[in-house]
Amino acid sequence: MQGLFIRGRILGARQQSFNGRNGPMTRHEIGLALSRPNGFGGHQEEQLVIRIPSALVQAGVANQANSMVDRQVEIPVWVEAWAGQRGANVTYHLSNEGGIREVEAE
Repeated sequence: MQGLFIRGRILGARQQSFNGRNGPMTRHEIGLALSRPNGFGGHQEEQLVIRIPSALVQAGVANQANSMVDRQVEIPVWVEAWAGQRGANVTYHLSNEGGIREVEAE
């Protein structure tokens, strides 16, 4: 499989409800913990949020994510770049090209 993959320790899935422009909305997201060097010989973790499309939520991907908490995984994503009032940003979306795959810890 080719494309962009993010590898990290899975934190689980969550559902977030909020009021959008057109009324109430719900987002489903997967949390990943990414480890990176802190410059002092250790590591620190950053959290990354990946949105789950509705079709994949209905296919059970959120349940799969919650069953894999604390495991090292690789997740295929596509990136949406956008500009807002506070500057440029990106949103990561789970790709339809594959599912969550457990990998060996590095």
